[in-house]
Formats: sequence, C-alpha cells, structure tokens
Amino acid sequence: MFSQNSYNHKRAAFCHYFDRLLKVPQNQESFNIELNRIFRIGLNNGYQLKWLKQLYGERKKVLLCKEIYSGAKAKEIKSYRKLLYHGDISSKLARLVEDDNRKIAFYSKPNIGRKLFNRVSPSSKMYKSGIYKLNCNDCEGSYVGQTARNFNVRIKEHMASYKHKNDKSNFAYHLLQEEHTFDENRGVEILHVCEGGRKMDVLDFRVLK
Repeated sequence: MFSQNSYNHKRAAFCHYFDRLLKVPQNQESFNIELNRIFRIGLNNGYQLKWLKQLYGERKKVLLCKEIYSGAKAKEIKSYRKLLYHGDISSKLARLVEDDNRKIAFYSKPNIGRKLFNRVSPSSKMYKSGIYKLNCNDCEGSYVGQTARNFNVRIKEHMASYKHKNDKSNFAYHLLQEEHTFDENRGVEILHVCEGGRKMDVLDFRVLK
C-alpha cells in the first residue's frame, strides 16, 4: 500500500467506491461487474483481496445500520485541523492532540485517487479481465479460462498452484502430471477483454465450442 498516504485515506477511498456501489440502484449483473471493477482497482494497486472484501462487508453493515437507526443523532465534532501526512510520525502526533471536540484530518500530495488510477497503465491487457488461454511449453495442451479480476492476478494463481504442487489449477495439474513447463512471457494468450457477467460466459462458451 502507498506509504505517502495515511491508512485512513486509503480506507476512505475504497469506502467511497463501495458506498456508491451499494447506494446506486442497479440490476445484479451490473452490481457484480462494478464490484469486480473495484476489487480489480485494489489488486492492481497492491491491496490484498482479503482486505478489500472485509472492507466491503463492513460498509454493507454500516449502511444497513444507518437505515435502521436513521433517527439517531451522530456525535458532533466541533473542529477539524488539517495535517500533511508524513507517515507514522503524523499518526502519533494526531493521537496526542485529538480529543472529543477536535480531530485531525490528514491530507497528502498527490491525492490518493490519482495514484489509484495511474498506478497501472490502462493500455496493458494483463491488467484487464476476460477470457485467456495458457499454452503448455512441451505439448499441444492448453487451458482456456475466464476471470473477472485482472489476468495477471489469475495467472499468478495458476503458477502458485504449480509451485506448491496442488490441484487447485487444472493447468498446473497438467504441468505437474506430465512434468511439463510453462513460459509466462510466451505462453499466455488474451482471447477476449471484457467485464464479468453474462457476456463473459457467452464468450467463454464460444471459445470452447
């Protein structure tokens, strides 16, 4: 995660994305596509999927509680003070000066929102989702799969299965059983780039026919 932004800033950025997702009326397919897009933004920027899912669950609970207790009055903070974030020293300073009536609001340069979207080149297909194909180095064997996350993450999962010698990946199982190899630089084909949902299922079906 970014060292030049406070944890509160990092968390707030994704809270905003999740809150917007949960508040905007849409069908289930559109909801899932947007949720996967948020997860992919996080993964592309070095955030753990476990952390993202946990935060998503927290935001669902928070919004539900707000609906149930909409009449309750929130505790009012009388004043906020801005402080440029410089790492742990800023957090320690904030704890010293904060009280019930005064809170510290960190800010950073540049804005974390810019970092989230500029960290990975949008032109790189490996950081998109869709249908992909993995080709064995030593035979005509291949594996076609789909992922709503970015290709880079999914392929790393295949390689992790191969490295740890488990059968979570059918492609890794083939490599292990046949004692074959795989070249990540030459053995990957991106067949279709698309978001998750029905369109991806249709494309996957057409490829496999």
